[in-house]
Order: sequence, then C-alpha cells, then structure tokens
Amino acid sequence: MTAEMNLQALLAGMHPVQREGEYVYVLWPHGRPLAAGIEAAVARLRA
Repeated sequence: MTAEMNLQALLAGMHPVQREGEYVYVLWPHGRPLAAGIEAAVARLRA
C-alpha cells in the first residue's frame, strides 16, 4: 500500500464518528508496541 499524499483525497474518503469516552494525545516512543486499548495511531514519516 502506498501513502496517500493528496489532502483532498484523504478528507473526501473520511467518515469520522465520535465515540463515547476519553480522548488523549500522546507522543509514543518509536518502535515501542502500542498499548492495549489504543484504538487509533498516526505515524509521521521522518524526512
């Protein structure tokens, strides 16, 4: 799978739904496995 670089294409394909519960944002150490209960993660490519 290749990365989508077109922001308009990304936004057009999204259908977000807000779920009940607590939302937090954290920086996660590179290479560390995700903890149980994490529902979504976004990785930033380093140049």
